Amino acid sequence: MLLPTDQLLTGTIDFFSDRPVEVTVLMCDPKTDIELFSALAKQLPIDEHPLRGTFVKADLNYKLQHSIDTEAGVGYALLLADSQTGEYLRGTDATTGLPAENYGNYGVIYNIDYKLKGDKPYELWLNPWGGMFAGVGVLEQGGQRKIINIPESPAFGRLGEEGFCIARLEPNSEGRFTWSPPGASNLPIRLFWLPSDYEAPYLHD
Repeated sequence: MLLPTDQLLTGTIDFFSDRPVEVTVLMCDPKTDIELFSALAKQLPIDEHPLRGTFVKADLNYKLQHSIDTEAGVGYALLLADSQTGEYLRGTDATTGLPAENYGNYGVIYNIDYKLKGDKPYELWLNPWGGMFAGVGVLEQGGQRKIINIPESPAFGRLGEEGFCIARLEPNSEGRFTWSPPGASNLPIRLFWLPSDYEAPYLHD
C-alpha cells in the first residue's frame, strides 16, 4: 500500500489465531527491499503525540438507560470520546515499556444501543466539538445494517451547536450505532436523538 506524502492512513484489521502472534508494522520508501529493511530498520522514537501502545480493550459499549419516548418530542444527547469521563484506554508501549494512554481513543470501537418508543419520526445527529469532522459509522435498525458517511455530503462536517443529521430513524425500533474515532478527527463528539421537526434547544443527557 502506498501512502501519499502528508496524508493519513487509518483503518482496522481483524484477524484470528490459535496461538500467540507478533504483528510488525513497517513504513519505508516504495523502492526499498522490504525483507532487508525489516532486518535492519530501527524502531522510531515516540513523537510529541504519544498515542502508540497496546491496549487490552477494543470496544466500548453504551446503552441509553431509558427508551426514547418519541411522542414527547424531546431531544436526547450523549457525549463521547471526551477527556472528562475517564474512559481513555491505558496500556503499554511495547517498544519502550512505558505506560501509554490512547488520548482520544483512536481506533476504539464505540457501540451505542438505543430504543425508540412511539410513532413520531426521529433523527440521529452528530456534533463535533473540536472542529471539522469526517468519518464513517454503521447503523443497525429493523434487522438492516447501513454504512453511514459522516457527514452525508463529501464536505467536512460543519461546526455548530446543533451539528448535522446523519440518519433517519425508524419509529418503535431498537437500534445500534457503531463508529470509531478516525485518526486526526476532532473530538469529543455529541450524538443527538432529535425529532424530525426539532427546533427548540432543549436536551436530556
